[in-house]
Amino acid sequence: MKNKPLITVYIVNHNYGKYIEQAIESTVNQSYPNIEILIIDDGSTDNSREILTKYIGQEKIEVIFQENKGLTKTNNTALRLAEGEYIVRLDADDTFKPNALQNLLDGFTDKDVAMVFGNWDVVDESGNHLYTFKRHDFENDVTLLDCPAHGACTMFYTKYLKAVGGYDEELQCQDGFELWFRVVDNFKVKSLDKLIFNYRRHGSNLTGNEEKILYTRSNILRKVAEKKGSVDSSFVVIPIRGGSLDSRSNPFEKINGKFLIDLIVEDLLNYNLFEKIIITTPDKSLREYILSNYENIIVHARGVDISLINSKLDAVVQDVYETYNELGSFEYGVILGLDRPFNKKYLIQSALDIASIFDVDNVIGVRPSDDFYFTHNGQSLYGINFDKTSVRLERDEIYQMVNGFLVFKCEKLSKDGEIWGETIGHVVFDQISAHSISSRLDLDIAELYSNKLEERKTK
Repeated sequence: MKNKPLITVYIVNHNYGKYIEQAIESTVNQSYPNIEILIIDDGSTDNSREILTKYIGQEKIEVIFQENKGLTKTNNTALRLAEGEYIVRLDADDTFKPNALQNLLDGFTDKDVAMVFGNWDVVDESGNHLYTFKRHDFENDVTLLDCPAHGACTMFYTKYLKAVGGYDEELQCQDGFELWFRVVDNFKVKSLDKLIFNYRRHGSNLTGNEEKILYTRSNILRKVAEKKGSVDSSFVVIPIRGGSLDSRSNPFEKINGKFLIDLIVEDLLNYNLFEKIIITTPDKSLREYILSNYENIIVHARGVDISLINSKLDAVVQDVYETYNELGSFEYGVILGLDRPFNKKYLIQSALDIASIFDVDNVIGVRPSDDFYFTHNGQSLYGINFDKTSVRLERDEIYQMVNGFLVFKCEKLSKDGEIWGETIGHVVFDQISAHSISSRLDLDIAELYSNKLEERKTK
């Protein structure tokens, strides 16, 4: 069609017979006319083949049946087959808005734009509207590019997608997260304040497996950081007041028969992430215990004057930093708290990788929250992230900071005596890793988590 470039839409299906027809029909009925539709069934064992057979031979549609290869390999199959100047994936359980393709295409106003994405409606299994999610304005508001586009329903300029090498076939999920880094390093991206698709939330969503996603992201970040030049060396500081100054700070509290301090130190020694592990405490008994039981741990005798409950953490870390001259050669330091015993190596590594990739001043651990929060203005409660019209803005998303975890830039500490800078990155922690102990109930929950982790090791 004259002056209307061809758009390739591909739909990858694996056992989504319940939804696939709706996805296809939302594509067939697009307002934009010049499209080709590739439907790739990735080894489904449900009734998908029966449904897809109806579309064989229809105009604009090609149906492909294959043995199960996984999402990223199938993405590359679609990329090789695509004849369109532009290409976009629709997940088999989602649906396009009627003007989705035209709106996405209109976003390619600059020859250097490689990908365009927009907003979406979240719906339930039956397609009932739950809320609308609106993304940042990437042209005017975003400078820290650590919020990747959704893997599906993002349109690519096909030759640019091929230029960055397509999809990484080592990954089983998070294809959009990985691809994002290669694209933004070479091209422009653009967000639209327009609704593009309906994202269906249901029990079988790939995004429901949190730990698998976080582990995959960590591998992606590791690759990106290694290419860009990752943090060469780092040290970790564990500040502990001890029970004599703070009854809540008890390194000899036990979880399943093991001291809290041992759980943390033994993990760090096994991780082999840090060149220096430093415990700073005014507690003489703790210092003696560490020196008697561990080698290669630096034990710093902290003064009581900077160990009170209201003492600033900046002063504590600066005291350590100035005591040991060798720390001056490090780029980043990490603070780990005693109250959070379930650290994971790959999450700490992710935080260090984020620090190096984006050159941020700090990286914190977070838990995203879907809950609504309110504050009081003296007259009434009003919503911080609540909207009566069921619109959620990305800029209003709430993240709860994980206790006892902070990556800081040593340059800032050395120059200003402060551990907090202007630009803060984040790494998402899973529920167990984020668990913090501040009460007897938290300790009881930690016992349950510990048992669960031990059960996983034996399986």
